[in-house]
Amino acid sequence: MDPPATMNPPATPRPHLDSARPMSTPRSQTVQSTVDSLQKTQFERKRVRPLLAKDVKTFQVGSTKRWLHYHLAALEAFYCEEKGKRASMQQVEKDLEVCLEKVIKTMDEAKNLDTIKAIKVALGSYASTPRENARYPYFVKAANLALKLLQPVQIGDSKAAVNFDHPDSVLFMTHDPKYIRSYHKGHKTFRKPDMILTYRKHLQTCYNSPSDLLEQVLRAPPRALQWTEGLLFVEKKLDKKTLVGPGGAYNASTMLEEEGPEVIADVEEIEGELQAAFPDSNDVNLMTQGPPSPHRVASKAESEASVGTKRGSEAAGIEEHAVSTKSQKVAEDQTANVMENNEADCPIVQLAEYAAEAMFNSFGRNHVLGIMLKGSLLNVWHYDHECPLQMIGFNFIKDLPHFFLLLFVLQRFSPKDWGHLPGFSDFNKGVPEGPEHGDAETQEQEGTMDLSNIWRYEGEFEGGKTASFKGRRADHLPDKFGINGRSTAVRIGSVAVTKEEGEETIDLDSVLKLSWREKNRKREEEFIKKAHDEFGGKEFPPGDNPLDYLPKILASHEYSEFSTDIIRTAVLRDLNDMRPLAARVPDLTGMPKYDPIQSLTKKGDEALLDGFLSLIYCHAMLWSIGIEHGDISSGNLMVYPKDGNPKLCDFDLAHFADLIRPAGYSNTGTWAFMAIELLSKMAMGGRVPRLYRHEIESFVAVLIWVAFRYRDGVLISNPPLGDWINTSYGECKLAREDTYMIIRDNQELEPKQDRISPESKLWRILRDALNQMSKVDGLKNADRVDLYSADPGSEEALKLQAKIEKIDGLGYIDTLFVWQLFKSPRGREVASLLQTYIRAPKAAVA
Repeated sequence: MDPPATMNPPATPRPHLDSARPMSTPRSQTVQSTVDSLQKTQFERKRVRPLLAKDVKTFQVGSTKRWLHYHLAALEAFYCEEKGKRASMQQVEKDLEVCLEKVIKTMDEAKNLDTIKAIKVALGSYASTPRENARYPYFVKAANLALKLLQPVQIGDSKAAVNFDHPDSVLFMTHDPKYIRSYHKGHKTFRKPDMILTYRKHLQTCYNSPSDLLEQVLRAPPRALQWTEGLLFVEKKLDKKTLVGPGGAYNASTMLEEEGPEVIADVEEIEGELQAAFPDSNDVNLMTQGPPSPHRVASKAESEASVGTKRGSEAAGIEEHAVSTKSQKVAEDQTANVMENNEADCPIVQLAEYAAEAMFNSFGRNHVLGIMLKGSLLNVWHYDHECPLQMIGFNFIKDLPHFFLLLFVLQRFSPKDWGHLPGFSDFNKGVPEGPEHGDAETQEQEGTMDLSNIWRYEGEFEGGKTASFKGRRADHLPDKFGINGRSTAVRIGSVAVTKEEGEETIDLDSVLKLSWREKNRKREEEFIKKAHDEFGGKEFPPGDNPLDYLPKILASHEYSEFSTDIIRTAVLRDLNDMRPLAARVPDLTGMPKYDPIQSLTKKGDEALLDGFLSLIYCHAMLWSIGIEHGDISSGNLMVYPKDGNPKLCDFDLAHFADLIRPAGYSNTGTWAFMAIELLSKMAMGGRVPRLYRHEIESFVAVLIWVAFRYRDGVLISNPPLGDWINTSYGECKLAREDTYMIIRDNQELEPKQDRISPESKLWRILRDALNQMSKVDGLKNADRVDLYSADPGSEEALKLQAKIEKIDGLGYIDTLFVWQLFKSPRGREVASLLQTYIRAPKAAVA
C-alpha cells in the first residue's frame, strides 16, 4: 500500500502581542473537561475551589431601565420594532413610561387601595426598623402583597401571570438564619441567604402549614430550601442612614440613573469591605469549610491546604486529595484566608456565593439573579459565566412604581429567564442535600434528556427516530464553584436510540458534557470534523488511522440564545465599557463513555507507553493539518474500554493554526501539565506562543504523573507529586522542576512509593525523555545566543534562525526518534508513521 504524500505542516502564526484588548482570559478560572473521571470509583472529592475576590470585583455596570425594558419587550408589554437590537435611551424611557402609567393606574384602583396601604405600612416598618435582620419580614410581606396585586395585570400584549395560588407562582421567603448545605468534593458548606424568591411548590415543602403560606414565609422555614430551588437571592447590606417611608402620589417619570457610590457598589467599596473582612490578605480567596461557627482566620497551613483552582486541585483529571501542607508553598501574592462558617463578611461576596452555589448544584444553569439591598437602595445583579453585571440601584421605597414594575417582570419570568437551559429540568429534580447524607432513593433517581434533534453520529452508532439519554444524580460531576469561566460539568449515563417501529438500535454507555465555551473559540465538533475531512478516505496501516484516536461526537448543541453577550448588549449602561472577560455560550456534547488514561496501568507499563505513543502520533497528525490541541492533561487522555484505543479528548481550548490567535491564548490549559516555559509571567500575559514542543512536554508530564501515582488503574495510597497541584503557576513550575531533577538524578520521590524505582525500565524512559528535551533546549538556547551575536541578515544569522524555527515547529519531531520511548516495537512503528506522513526521514538534531 502506497503511503499518501507528505503533509507539510502549516506555519503557526504567532499571536499579535500589540492587540488593543485581549479577547481571551489568560488567568480565568475555567474548568478542564471532567470526562477523565468517568469511572465512579475514580472520584476522590476535593475541597471547593474558592470564590476569588477578583471574580466579584470584575463586574460591569448595567442600566436598570434598560434591564426592565429588555425583559418587558420579551413579555410584549409594548411594540418593539426591531427585537434583539439595542434601543435608544429615548425609546427606553418612552416605553417604560407607558408601563409605569399602567402600574400607577393599578395602584390607584379602588379595589387595590387596601393592598397598597398594607404594602406601604410594611415598607414604613422596614424603614423605621434599625436592625437589619428584623427588616426581612417587612420586605417579604410588601413584595408578596405586590405580587398578589400584580398577578392579573396586563401591560400591552403581556399575559397575566399564573394564578397566585398556582404551584408555579413565585413568592419571596425569609430564609435567614436557616443554613443551606452544599457538598463540594466531599466537604460541606453552610450558607444562609437573607431572602429567596422561589416557586410556591418549593415553599410548600419547607413549612409545616403551607395553607397559611403568606404568613409562614415571614419567618425562616423549618426545612431549608435547596440551592436548585432558588430563583433569585436577596442579601441585605448594613446601612446606618435614616430611611424615609413611602410617599403618597406617583408619576410615570422614569428614574434618573447617575452612576456613583449612591447607586452602585464600586470596586473601591468592594475592596474596602474585603480588606475589612480579611485584613491580613493581599488576594482574598473566599471559601469556607466545616459547620457554622464564629468567624476566624485560618492558619496559613489550613489556607494552603484548602485552596484550589482550575489549574490546581479543581482541574479535571487531578482527582487527588488537597496538597500536603508540608510540601505546598503559596506565593505571597496568592495567600488566601479561609473561614470556618462558609461566608464572607462582605454582603456583595455573599450574594455572589449564593449564585455560585445555585449554578454549582444544578446541571444546566446558565445564570442566576440576585438583589442587593442597602437600606432602601435596590441593585439587581446578574451572574453568568462571563462576569457579574450590577444594575444601577434605585430607592424601592420611595419609587414604588419601579419596584412594582420589577416585580411584574420577575413574576412572569420563564425557566429560561431564570437561567435554566431547556431540556435539563429532569436532571435537577429531587436533588439530595448531599451524597454522604442524602436519600439513597433520590441518588438513584434517573434524569432523562431527549437528544433526538441534536444527534450527530452515524456509523456504528446508527441513528434512529429517537435518541434518549438517562443518568443518575449520583453520577453527576458538577462544574467548578465560581461565577465565571468554562465551568464544565458532566453527567454519566447511557443513551438509547430507537427506530421508527420502536426497535432499540443501541444502548450505549455515554456522557453529556456541558461547558460555557468562549464564543470566539471554535466548537469541539468543528475540530473533529476537520480531522475527518483531512484523513477520511486516506490509506493508513491497519489500526493507525489518526481518526481511531479521536472521540466520537454523538450529539452536539450550542445554546446560542443564552450567549452572555446578548444581555450585555441590551442592558450595559455604556457599550464602550471595557469587557474584562470574553463572551461565553453554553455548549452540550454527547460522547461514548471513556476511561481515564491511568486505566492502562492495569495492563502494565508496556500498554501504558504504547497508549502514549499512539496519542503522540495522533496529536502530531492533527498539528500537521493545523489543529493545535492546547490542553494536553491527564483529564484529556482517555481510553475506549470496548477496543482499548486511547483517545485524545476535549478540544474546548483547541485552535486552528491558520487563524490569528488573540493575545493570551498561548497560556490556556492545566498548570500541572503545561510546559515549564509557559509557567511564567510573560506567558501568562500572552507574550509566549504555544509551540508543538510545549505539548510534547505536556505528554511527558502526564506520563510521569500517571506512572508515579497509579497502579492497576487505581490511585496508590499516599501518592507523590501532590505539590504539582497549586494555586500559583510559579510554585507549580518550581514543583515540576524539582520532580524532573529528582528523576534525572535517580533519587527517590517523596512520599516513597513502590510503583516504579530508578532501576526500572519505565523510570529510565522517563529520565531519558527529560534529558533529551533538556538537551534540545540547551542547543536551541546556544543557537539563540549565537543569533544575537551574528550580523543581522547574514548567512550565519539566517541559518541559526532556520534552526530555531525548526525546533519551534513540527521539526521538533526529528528530535524524538532518539528517545528510548521510541525504541520499543510500537515506538519504532510510530516513528515510521511520523516520518512517512509528516517528516521526511532525517537524522535527529545533533
